Amino acid sequence: MTATKTIAAASGEGQFNAYYAEPEGSPKAAIIVIQEIFGVNAGIRRKCDTLAEAGYLAVAPDLFHKIAPGIEL
Repeated sequence: MTATKTIAAASGEGQFNAYYAEPEGSPKAAIIVIQEIFGVNAGIRRKCDTLAEAGYLAVAPDLFHKIAPGIEL
């Protein structure tokens, strides 16, 4: 299952989105996928999906949420 979820910032100030790709059944582990300068684009989402197919929970947070939320280049 894939989805974009909203996460509350640890500082308590605001929130940001992250792409989640969950495997069928229980995940082996969780992997944080760090985006390139291009944002959480199709390539990053595909990488998460591939990891989920291999049995991992993959999460790609939007690291640019404060300056350009949701940017995809």
